[in-house]
Amino acid sequence: MNPWARLDERTGTGEPAVQTRPIAPVPSYGQLSAPTTSERRGASRWWLWLGAITLMGFGIRLGTVLGRPDRSPGGDAYYFHHAANLLVDGHGFIDPWYYSLNPHQIVQTADWPPLFVFVLAMTSVVGLKTFFAHRVWCCVIGAAAVTVCGLTGREIAGRRAGIMAAFLVAVYPNIWMSDELALSETLTPLLVALVLLFAYRFWKRPGARSALVLGAVMGLAALGRDELALLIPLVLLPLAFLARVQWRRRLALAGLGTLAAL
Repeated sequence: MNPWARLDERTGTGEPAVQTRPIAPVPSYGQLSAPTTSERRGASRWWLWLGAITLMGFGIRLGTVLGRPDRSPGGDAYYFHHAANLLVDGHGFIDPWYYSLNPHQIVQTADWPPLFVFVLAMTSVVGLKTFFAHRVWCCVIGAAAVTVCGLTGREIAGRRAGIMAAFLVAVYPNIWMSDELALSETLTPLLVALVLLFAYRFWKRPGARSALVLGAVMGLAALGRDELALLIPLVLLPLAFLARVQWRRRLALAGLGTLAAL
């Protein structure tokens, strides 16, 4: 006998009893439940780990600088160091090698992308013009790259991947050695991580704002490393054309992102 069968009081026929339970309403888009206590604790622990790894990365970089505090700039580092100081002194973007040989010989130059010169000039403008000060400032930038790489890893594959990415960027010598030498490669991990972070955010939530931010970050990256300008046709445009929106909107997002980059 069906245990759920019951005798209908009105008809006297056996009918299967249907037991229903109230169904909770499905939250509409944008309505997210509040994080639980365990989730908040997990997020707090993740930020503590990321902060600790960032400090470790900064310590490694600063230790290499303090190990050779009297290092003199050479090669590309000579250009960036002196170009930043000459820019702050009001000479514009000039060739520091010609100027060092003859202060009256002004040769304008655009052989190197300008972003790293501007970055070093941020310390020169407040009086920290020594090569040692510029190297310490590069350590700060390198530590910022550790943090952003952690955020990018979390955006792509979760918290554990974010911690692993941050740790690798913090300890990998081929990354932090550029910070110690004050080379323009100091900016590359930070710029590439920012591009990846906002590229994934655009892919997940394509919209005008995310397209503008992604384009602007790619334009900034191109000012730091000229080859990164290839990110616009090789990453920005494919992401826009493959976005899960109508074709007219895809074209608009591609145009907005390109305009922001330019």
